[in-house]
Amino acid sequence: MNRTIRLTLAAAQVAALGLGLVSPAGAQTAPPTTLSDVEASGFRAPNGQTYLVERAEISPDGTTIAYVAARANYRKIRVEALDGSLSRTADLEDTDLRDLMWAGNGHLLLTVMTQSIETLDVENGLMSVIAYNPAADSYETLLRDRTSINTMGNITPSRMRTTPRVMAIVFERPSVRVRDGQLEAVVDTISFDGSCRYDLYSVNLDTAAPVREVKGVQRTEAMILDETGEPAALQQEGRIKLRLGAGWRLVPPSRFGGEKVELLGLGRTGTVLVRIGDDPGARLVEVARDGGQIVANITPEGLTEVLPIHDEQTGVLLGLVGRDSDGRHAHVFFNEALAASWPSVAAAFPGDDVQLASWTSDFRKLVVYAERADGADFHLVDLDREDSRLLAPSWPQPGVAFDRTGTGAAIDIRRAAAARIQDPRRLCTDVRNAD
Repeated sequence: MNRTIRLTLAAAQVAALGLGLVSPAGAQTAPPTTLSDVEASGFRAPNGQTYLVERAEISPDGTTIAYVAARANYRKIRVEALDGSLSRTADLEDTDLRDLMWAGNGHLLLTVMTQSIETLDVENGLMSVIAYNPAADSYETLLRDRTSINTMGNITPSRMRTTPRVMAIVFERPSVRVRDGQLEAVVDTISFDGSCRYDLYSVNLDTAAPVREVKGVQRTEAMILDETGEPAALQQEGRIKLRLGAGWRLVPPSRFGGEKVELLGLGRTGTVLVRIGDDPGARLVEVARDGGQIVANITPEGLTEVLPIHDEQTGVLLGLVGRDSDGRHAHVFFNEALAASWPSVAAAFPGDDVQLASWTSDFRKLVVYAERADGADFHLVDLDREDSRLLAPSWPQPGVAFDRTGTGAAIDIRRAAAARIQDPRRLCTDVRNAD
């Protein structure tokens, strides 16, 4: 059953939706918007089993949707053009898919675990990043010669310590940047060659060939890129360092009151974003890249478990998402387009806990995840058409409603700028100390 909802938000209503959050643009009243909604549904695969849509990612140009659909441990990636001109299905079977993201409009980057490492945590293992071109239905494994090890059988920490060949382990989501007019995927790795070093490779997605390599430093826990794809800051042994010429400059720990810090990504203009302390009293501050001073405290009032929302194609900080006192998600947007449209979008799903899942480069099409007690689904909101539709792969008729418990947490984790697939500090320590 379709439901059409007419929304007219007064300024007072918008302010109420903001929950007293710190907003750089202030409360903005969105124009009246009409959005349609449909009931929660499951989707029946051809074999009669129910595949649940775990992820729905829209391409930057808004023409194509990529889905991850799962049944037990089996996953499929479904790529569909909104105009019906393209439809692809990639069967991942029981591949351990850790992440999926668009790189420009023509490639999807899949991060998968290809081999476990004996005696280490189950989360840790050899990761590969695969570039999938839906139009050509072709795959390329990035850094193929740098993410393998010259050995047979199970990989053990002792082999990792003694094997002369460098083995790189991917441990963060790739970044995407445009350099000299060419789209590049920047892949972060840990290299083992008698040490534990963080390296960064830029890869041309058309050829899958590395075009640039930045040698890192040992014992690095995080590294972020600036808008051009150059290293901007890193975290090493719990300390924040900023790029200074060819080297790094330490931000004195005293500026953070001696508390635990975590580098989360780029802040707004000329800054990096740092979390100080742990929840529930954690603070988010912006640190100037050119001097290391704290220039702004952007901690939202009344929220916990706050994470940044960064644009995957540029690294720009778009906003923050956290949980209010009722455990529901609330957003604070620094991007003006999102700040203006979000109150109407969220209000179109009354009673639901709504999260922003993905977006187009002009922010006119948004994929949202709407969760309620009896189920949850992804919806595509088209602000130009002033409507929305339920998203799902083009399989036969919808079946019964389904429960999507845990997916909301997955979206939260994915939105963290330092969304680590593995903890590099812990991995290096395990390798050095394991028998």
